[in-house]
Amino acid sequence: MKMFKNALITFLGLAALALLAPAPARGQEKVFVTNTADEPALVRDVDAAALTHVGRRASDIVNLSGFPLASGEIIFLRSLRNGNATSFTIPAGKVFVVTDINWQVTAGNPGDVARLSLSVQNLANPSLARLVYNSVVTLNGGGVAGANESLGSGFVVSSAAKVTAALTVPTGGLNGLLLRGYFAPDE
Repeated sequence: MKMFKNALITFLGLAALALLAPAPARGQEKVFVTNTADEPALVRDVDAAALTHVGRRASDIVNLSGFPLASGEIIFLRSLRNGNATSFTIPAGKVFVVTDINWQVTAGNPGDVARLSLSVQNLANPSLARLVYNSVVTLNGGGVAGANESLGSGFVVSSAAKVTAALTVPTGGLNGLLLRGYFAPDE
C-alpha cells in the first residue's frame, strides 16, 4: 500500500507540474527564407490584367487629331472610345508622352517642301515654347506627301503646357495630323 501511495503522489505531482508548465507557443516557430541566385522569389503584378499590349491602362492611351483653324493655328481634339471627340487638356498630376506622329499634306504642287513643327508651350507664359519635333517632306508628283513616325522614347508634355503645331507649305494644306501616346504620372 505504501508503494501505491508513493506512486499516486508521484503521479499527482507530475500532473500538477504539467498543468503549471507554460504551453508551447503555437505559430511562433522561427522561419528562415533564403533566396539564391538560382531560385529568385516569384513576383506577380496584380494589375497586369488591366494593362494593354503597350503596358498602359486603356484609359491612359491618347489619340489626338489636329485641325487647322482659319487663323493658321492647329488645335487638337482627343478621340474617345465611343467615336466622339473632345477638347484636349492634360489632367493635373499627369504628363502626356507622345510616341507616334502621322501627318499628310495634299493638293500641293509637286516638288514643294512641307515642314511640320511641334513645340511644347507653357500655358502660363506662352512665350516659353520649345521645339520637340520637326519633319520635312517633299510633295510627290500628285502633290501629296506625309510621314508616319514612331519616336521611340517620345517627348513629354506636362499639365502646365500644351502641344502646338505649325505647318509650313507653299501650296496645299494639311490633310491629317495625328498624335498618339499615353498619360503617365507626373513624377
